[in-house]
Amino acid sequence: MGNNDRRNAIIVGAGASKEFKLPTGAELKTQIAEIADIRFASAGSRLENGDYRIVDTMREIVRSPNGRGGNINDLLYGAWKIRDNMPIAPSIDNFLDTHREDENLVTFGKLAITHAIMKAEQSSTLFVNANGQDSFNLGAVADTWLGRFFAILVAQRDFQNFLAALATITFVSFNYDRCIHQFFCHASKSYFGLSDDGVAEVLSALNIIYPYGTVGEFCWYNNGQSNFGDEAFGQPLIERASQLRTFTEGANTNRIKDIRRAVNDSEVLMFMGFGFLPLNMELLFGDEEFEADTVLATGKGLSKNSIEQIKIELKQIFKSEIGLYSEELADEKIQVLNGTCAELIFEFQRYLSSPN
Repeated sequence: MGNNDRRNAIIVGAGASKEFKLPTGAELKTQIAEIADIRFASAGSRLENGDYRIVDTMREIVRSPNGRGGNINDLLYGAWKIRDNMPIAPSIDNFLDTHREDENLVTFGKLAITHAIMKAEQSSTLFVNANGQDSFNLGAVADTWLGRFFAILVAQRDFQNFLAALATITFVSFNYDRCIHQFFCHASKSYFGLSDDGVAEVLSALNIIYPYGTVGEFCWYNNGQSNFGDEAFGQPLIERASQLRTFTEGANTNRIKDIRRAVNDSEVLMFMGFGFLPLNMELLFGDEEFEADTVLATGKGLSKNSIEQIKIELKQIFKSEIGLYSEELADEKIQVLNGTCAELIFEFQRYLSSPN
């Protein structure tokens, strides 16, 4: 980051988006359960609880050529299974994976995730009202990890050098939201006084891979607004939800290749708010070893034993040199901080800013 010749890979999990007021996995479960709590009055079809727009979207699904005969009951039963089991599920993704053979449950689950994440974007500190009444609140995001990271990237750099620095970074986001796109577009526009063409250059320099998809391709409009936090129901919601992938469906082969190529090319690896789930570790690294100079990670709220176990896993993956005799990274080269993403950037700011 301080060195434009040093390549970096940043693995992003839910803890990173939490700094912008998006839900953690546990909070998302609660929101999903509320969306899935669809009830009709016993006397007939009058909706007693739930969002009628979600119900209309369900009806749109069963009206499609490969639909379910015009009856939403099977989708509704899937929704209720999700609602009833969220309190004990490790996560919504885990629950969908367990019930991957239940097409109706998985279909509704993806609808609910997409709707919940778009609503969360709209409630986040990154949201800008499309009618232009609200502006991007830099003060609200200055002390987040992206705010502090941005300060490192722009230090002693003009716009072109900033773009060059940004191009050395690959973000691998396991989140469905579009926080990174939204932040960099608005922060860059303000800091450098960019036109929409300048923002387009920032978007071109940003390299973000979403292994499990996102709630919609990020779009920047010519009026200085984006589609972050927009709403979608009916066919648009169905199309967006269909882009999400469960654990079992996994990332497509090309995405996995792109991720491992980025990791292999990077000297610095950062894990921001990442949960180190075995399935995600397998997706990222398989059984390969990778050469790296430094590995930094957050482990907020983890026990001392869990942090030590993560360090052991990372030592098995990352080596200081790969060849006939691979050398382990020194202990000080793998740091797992029991803190937030913003605290990790603060802790290692001098290293990240270093031109060497």
